[in-house]
Amino acid sequence: MKCRTLTKSYTDGSAMQDAISKQQIIGAGIFTPTTDTGYSDTITINPGGSGPTLTINRAELAAVLVAVQRGHTEIATDSASSLFQIRKQLLTQWLYSTTCPRNYSRTLEF
Repeated sequence: MKCRTLTKSYTDGSAMQDAISKQQIIGAGIFTPTTDTGYSDTITINPGGSGPTLTINRAELAAVLVAVQRGHTEIATDSASSLFQIRKQLLTQWLYSTTCPRNYSRTLEF
């Protein structure tokens, strides 16, 4: 059996208006308290986007996406919007799949 080390990370996004150009600026980051080397790790992310896509929600989701892509197994976020969108996508895929997982029905309980 292969054991996997849990990697807890904290993600966050930010948005602000540039004082000179008056344009929206977004950014995101991941903080991992302790890595395999015994040191904490910080990753900064450019979420991309332009015009109306420069939103705090895009920045928050970008941070969560990068954490997942890097294999982080425990991801903490303060973004209710990100949690809602991720849950919505996972449930939509499950509801519209052609087969149900064993011992599951299509009935959702809230």
